[in-house]
Parts: sequence; C-alpha cells; structure tokens
Amino acid sequence: ALSDVVHKNAAIESTMLTYARRFHERVTLSIPPHAPWPNDLHVAYTETSDLLSKDVELNLLDAAVSSGKLELSQDQQLMLQNEVNQGMCCLQCDDQENLVRIVALVALQIKRDNGDMFVQVG
Repeated sequence: ALSDVVHKNAAIESTMLTYARRFHERVTLSIPPHAPWPNDLHVAYTETSDLLSKDVELNLLDAAVSSGKLELSQDQQLMLQNEVNQGMCCLQCDDQENLVRIVALVALQIKRDNGDMFVQVG
C-alpha cells in the first residue's frame, strides 16, 4: 500500500505530508475573486513548485548524502544547494529512492526563409 511505502522513508513521508497539506489549503482557498473555483481538472496554484518549498528539496539532498546514496564534495553540495535556492533546478526521488536533479531546458531554432540558421555555441 502507498502508506507502507511512504512511512518507510522519512524524506518521502515529509514531502507527501507537505504536498497534501498545501494542496488541501489551495483547494479550500480557491474561491473567486482571488482564484477560479476548483474543479476536477484544475485547482489554481497547485503546480509542484507552488506546493513544495525548496526546504523539501534540500532535505532530500541532505538525506541522500547522509545515507551514502549520493557522494558529493562539500563544494559540490553547496553548488547544488545554490542551484535549488536560485530555482535553477529541482530535486526529486525516483522509484529506487535515488535523488534526481531536474533542470528546465529551452531549445529554440531560428531559420530564415533561405535556410540560414541562427546558432549560438557556448
């Protein structure tokens, strides 16, 4: 059962509780004129980034390092913490409880009618 899995890992349990509390808060506060009424398809302000603070991600990082699942130098850990705090990446756990770093990537291709392409390297 889901509850059995959640209770086996403190980092997952903390993340789930934070997410659930904040989602419930958003559902109960989602009333006009501040937000549209919630429905089966959408609840305003419930993106993952809205519901989970950077503290949860930093706790996942600390748990991965302290458990030995992730080996980082102190400088590498500080760099990763700074990336999370600046919103440059997100940290999550995969199915095997490994820490996963997620970054947004934007690819843009600009071409002229004659086929010339704008390219930037570096």
